[in-house]
Amino acid sequence: MRSKLLLLRFPLLLAAVALIALAGRSLFCTRLDPEIEFYTQFCKNKLAWSGKMTREHGKKVVVIGGSSVAFSVIGTRMLEQHGLPAVNLGLEAPFGATMLTHWALGELHPGDKLIVSLEPPVLTRPHELVSSGCKISNALGHPEWVYQPWEVPTAPWLGTALHSNIGWQRLVVVWKSYFRKKKNKTRWPYTLAETDASGWQTTDRRMEVPELSPYYGTHLSTDNKKLLSWTRQWCEAHGVRVAYSLAWAYREANNAAELQQANAALLAEISQILPVLKDPRLGTYPGRQNYLDTFYHLSREAAERRSDELARQIQAWDVWKPGELEALSNGRRAPAQ
Repeated sequence: MRSKLLLLRFPLLLAAVALIALAGRSLFCTRLDPEIEFYTQFCKNKLAWSGKMTREHGKKVVVIGGSSVAFSVIGTRMLEQHGLPAVNLGLEAPFGATMLTHWALGELHPGDKLIVSLEPPVLTRPHELVSSGCKISNALGHPEWVYQPWEVPTAPWLGTALHSNIGWQRLVVVWKSYFRKKKNKTRWPYTLAETDASGWQTTDRRMEVPELSPYYGTHLSTDNKKLLSWTRQWCEAHGVRVAYSLAWAYREANNAAELQQANAALLAEISQILPVLKDPRLGTYPGRQNYLDTFYHLSREAAERRSDELARQIQAWDVWKPGELEALSNGRRAPAQ
């Protein structure tokens, strides 16, 4: 009898240990992971600016995407120079298109404009539960954000916890930072001191930046085609005007045609779902000095120019006409820059 009770208790003990281990991993991923710690506070700062724009101006422009948005859209400049209340909700591309879209929708109200600026390499990949997206969604209290809108997960927190990976490198960093009382400088390469009130981000880091390759693909993945269609329908139902804007990436002018042609092909597909703001640069901006530590992270001067041009495109609501993008994707010369 006693042995039977022990046999019955053993699976329960294993289940309890597994739950404790899972809870511990989830705690680390949402409270101690340097990357998530940074982005959790960064999100709070962005939402504070968004609330300020709503209170003071009523209608606003929200720009969403990965770090190409975070490093290129200066909301304070767009407000001061162009009278456009703009909110930069850009975070990090590895969080995934679904999470980046979900988290922005709560900040939109009737009369607002949504500018989708998800990077092409993000849009051409299929949907999946990625670790960093699961961790930030959990940290923000919305594990459902990493699931596609038409999915109804039974226990989203469990799925995101299971997909949240720690990585031994992060454990070493946390050990040095917390338990050895090291300074915060090495815990994550970016700091909140390098961000502004509107959600724009910069960095002192400089690296040898390669040009963006055009071989990320020129077709929307099936999942992201559905996501963009769902986003358009959501915006229509909530009185929000929506368009797509292509991020700028490093490519020298004498070598830009191939990437511009690939971008035009992808934009032609997007334009069948969302209006596409007419940026004659077609996602390329030359000059190695205009980039910081990746081919998407603009310097301050380049970010100012990007913000100015984006503001004018939004105010004029200047979008590509039917057939223009198809012609460009077929090899015709891109418009003069």
